[in-house]
Formats: sequence, C-alpha cells, structure tokens
Amino acid sequence: MTTLGDGALANQGGAEDGLQDLRIGDLVIAVEDGDDGALVLRWQGRSHGREIATSLTPYLEEAVTAALSSSRRLEMHFEALLHFNSSTLGCLIRFLKRVSTEGPPVVLHYDAKTRWQRLNFDALRSFASPSTSILAVG
Repeated sequence: MTTLGDGALANQGGAEDGLQDLRIGDLVIAVEDGDDGALVLRWQGRSHGREIATSLTPYLEEAVTAALSSSRRLEMHFEALLHFNSSTLGCLIRFLKRVSTEGPPVVLHYDAKTRWQRLNFDALRSFASPSTSILAVG
C-alpha cells in the first residue's frame, strides 16, 4: 500500500487505467472496471474523518482525470457505505459542482431503503440533471 497523506492508503488493486483502491481510516473505496466500460468506485465502511477532503478531493480528481482520459462514465456505488459525516457530504457537493461543468458523466448509486442514505442523497440529487450528466439512482 502507498501512503497518500493524512493516513490515506492506496493499494495496487484497481482499474486498468491505474486508479488504485483507497483506504482512509474506516473508509474503503474499491476501484474496478465495469462490465459496460464504466470506471466504478465502490464505497464501503464509514467515512467520519473531519479533514476527509484532504485525501478524498485529490483522489476524486484523479478518478475524474482517469474517466475523462479514457472517455468513460464514472459510477460511484454507496450502497455498502455504513455512514458518512457532514465533512464527506461537503466534499461530495464540491466534487459534483466541479464535474457538473467539466467532468465525465457521473452516476451515483445509493440505497434508498436506508434512511440516512436517502436523506443525504436527496440533497445530492439537486446536482442531477440531463444537462449536467449527473444521475442519482436509489
């Protein structure tokens, strides 16, 4: 594993374009190549760090660059995520604002049956529209 900063670790697993899995404390983001060519990020565990953006923002920027360079859609799966805090939500909001104007198509998958996910993704759905190429699926 490679240390990225603030305790974040990346291992050698990941997608064909070189994007690696990420671990930040109790949060793991596993990278894989989707069957339909999408770049898939599977969020697992808990994201509760107060300074999560320090490690997560550069990682998400790297994912955007990888998706754009290979003309791929970026899919983020949150169904297995047990919790994220307001710092993570803020980081995701800034990420979605950025990709809404200059990013690849993004699909956010969440568990609508889980109350906390439904409530948080209701807020994130405000970024979803055909004009922004962002879709939230729950």
